Amino acid sequence: MDITRLFKSLDEMRSLIKLKIHITDKATILDKETTRPSLKKCYELLKHSARSLYLVISAVKAPLRDAICVYYLILRAMDTIEDDMTIPANVKYSILRTFVTIVKDPNWRYTQSQDKDAVVLEQFPCISKEFSLLSVSYQQTILASVPEIGEGLSTSQDMPYRNVEEFKKYTRYATGIPATQVFEMFRACQPVSDAERKVIEDYGILIQVTNDLRDFYQDLQAGRKRLWPESVWKKYASDVREFTSPDGEDRGRACLNELITLGLEVIPSCMDFLARCPSQECLTFFAIPQVMGIATLSSLYNNPKVFHGAVKIRKGEAAHIMLNSTSIDKVKAMNARYISEILARVPNEDPNSATTRQACKVALSFTQTPKPQNSLTSIHFLGPLLVIVAITFLLILMYF
Repeated sequence: MDITRLFKSLDEMRSLIKLKIHITDKATILDKETTRPSLKKCYELLKHSARSLYLVISAVKAPLRDAICVYYLILRAMDTIEDDMTIPANVKYSILRTFVTIVKDPNWRYTQSQDKDAVVLEQFPCISKEFSLLSVSYQQTILASVPEIGEGLSTSQDMPYRNVEEFKKYTRYATGIPATQVFEMFRACQPVSDAERKVIEDYGILIQVTNDLRDFYQDLQAGRKRLWPESVWKKYASDVREFTSPDGEDRGRACLNELITLGLEVIPSCMDFLARCPSQECLTFFAIPQVMGIATLSSLYNNPKVFHGAVKIRKGEAAHIMLNSTSIDKVKAMNARYISEILARVPNEDPNSATTRQACKVALSFTQTPKPQNSLTSIHFLGPLLVIVAITFLLILMYF
């Protein structure tokens, strides 16, 4: 192990320990401030359905924290209805089209779902109760988005993306509109401008690209039809399943790399959006998923493991991202690192190599930050003694 990798490992282990302490502190605060049984149940549902988002939301101060929690659970309920392939299409259509009414119904619940998040539908009265207790401004901001999202999800219903434009349209319903509404809540429910809406929706594209590429094998095994845009993957195969065979891996990687380039192309908009966040709390909330996204794309790039199982970033790396997404300079620096990793690995034989390299270079130009005074290279002069100390510390942490 070279010294740079050694210190990276040490930093990730330290991040895991610090994050554990941070989580414990936030959980204590959340427990003290969450007194109603229905609100406690909402946070239990949030933790069950999205642990990483639970950690991000729990860091937000009340009452905004509760509003975001309730909004996410409403979205999770709608997404569960859409995703559950055991629910008849006409039932899905009816529920999603009327969800704006369901949100205000204290007795509505759905007990026929077989989805892993079925409990959110079964316990929905807790969610609707907490929604009714939110401030009027939060209620209005949430409700303003539900009909459009319900319409969009009911129309798509696991239909394949025929092209990139259809993918972007779906992304607007799944991530763009929700991100816009939460951003408005961080700004005391003040509506966004058209320019702000555009960069937020581009931010949503990065998140959705990451999810769709990362979950390819899982979605394929589940028999989902909506995988990657057909206009892209049909350049490389007649059937997307060909990518899972040894003969199709190279073509699959070329397709994968082209779609990752789509994510790289919206990095400038992501940096623009994050720079508009009105507070450090808002920045951290939106930056964590964005940095996790580009870190994941770096791990996915040109990686054939995507076609045979789940590819995820390391837990220590995720902890480091969560702890360091606290300023726009730090966020840009982390983006620059992952974009540079992709740029360094672009194969010359890849059919989209020129486009990918250009997208990386443009993205990097939007992540320029002042160079830190201290870097890993500055420790090299300490020589073998520092290496011995570092290894000793690593061994201690292994038994911590």
